[in-house]
Amino acid sequence: MRITRNTFSKTAKWPGSYLFFTLLAVVLPVSVVAEDFPAPPSATVESIAGSVTSMGMNLSIRRFKVEKPMSSVLGFYRKLWQEDASETEMPPWTMIGKIDGDHYYNVQMQPVAAGTWGYLSVSDLPEKLQDKTYKFPDGGNFPRMNGSQVIDEQISDDPGKKGRTLMISNRFSVKSNHDYYKNHYRNKGWNIVMDQQTEARQAAYALYMTKGPKSVTLTIFKDDGRTMVVANEVSRGLLR
Repeated sequence: MRITRNTFSKTAKWPGSYLFFTLLAVVLPVSVVAEDFPAPPSATVESIAGSVTSMGMNLSIRRFKVEKPMSSVLGFYRKLWQEDASETEMPPWTMIGKIDGDHYYNVQMQPVAAGTWGYLSVSDLPEKLQDKTYKFPDGGNFPRMNGSQVIDEQISDDPGKKGRTLMISNRFSVKSNHDYYKNHYRNKGWNIVMDQQTEARQAAYALYMTKGPKSVTLTIFKDDGRTMVVANEVSRGLLR
């Protein structure tokens, strides 16, 4: 059995590194997920509902939890995929996956006290890379401070609700980002419903703004020397 092992930084510019942190989904046929991608034996599995496109990819993701050590889960997929298995370490996650035709199957997991939990994802990443339709996130028209980098961008479209989730990174302070976004939305006529500091020792903020059927939730915090902004936009109703 040939197993490759790779280690990537949190912001590695390899397409799969973004995929591994995409924790939404369900656009691929159910038969593909259920028949071709078995969950670990005895695992409790649930789908994460919604229709999501991330960086041009279609995704299908299930969440699992099993009362077995991670070594047992790894062993199951090593045996299942044999020489096709490829392993990646991206702390705190461990991944094992394989390419099969136009699909990429990936198990993303970490240990917990009662066993192992994680995600089972299927994407059309190989097809997108071959067709050169894979897209790195650009954030579109979402406001951000100069020099900010968009790390991830996901778009969801559910009945009565359309959403977008972004992860943005920059080197400005947490407080500067907080003030920038609060002033931006207030000047655009948004209602600041919540504005609170969430960490006493390290500055971290949570903002929640609304304007008609639209809402934006922001979480701003420090991570590995950079400021991270996680934004969730939601537009509700039939007319969006």
